[in-house]
Amino acid sequence: MTKEFLDSMKFIFEHENVLSKGKVVAEHDPRDPGGTTKFGIDARSHKMSSAEIESLTEQPALEIYWSEWVDSKAGQLPWPLSLAYFDAVVNSGKRQAVLLLQRVIGTLDDGLIGPKTITVANRECERQTAQAVALKLCAKKKDFYLTLCKDHPEKNCYKDGWLNRVSDLTKTINPTV
Repeated sequence: MTKEFLDSMKFIFEHENVLSKGKVVAEHDPRDPGGTTKFGIDARSHKMSSAEIESLTEQPALEIYWSEWVDSKAGQLPWPLSLAYFDAVVNSGKRQAVLLLQRVIGTLDDGLIGPKTITVANRECERQTAQAVALKLCAKKKDFYLTLCKDHPEKNCYKDGWLNRVSDLTKTINPTV
């Protein structure tokens, strides 16, 4: 596990963990199609039972996220773009995260993270800065959440949390914002 991954996980756990008496507990939001969730790991997406999620501890959660970090190719992007992108993977799913990244960097938005997307993203980070591209991705994520809530009013219950998360991510990437 790399430093960039572990630094990303600090942010993600800060926004994904539900605490009770100082311990991370599972969430049981009946509106969440992912089902039982702990450490941001949901039963449906991870093909796990509610009991498996309930008993999940931090180290196995980190291992699941590490696998997703590698699969999403987040580590092939410069910091802090890797953080902004991986947070989108965790919060919106890999395909949506890739689409948002591709729209920010101006490449074909097919939802597939391959060598071309990685090359264009890295080139764009050299042309601007990784911080500037990451901030554009944050703005794109905010627009995505607003559109999602407009198109699916039943998701409005999550809107404030999503927008606060993007705001916190923006401040993490650029503390002067």
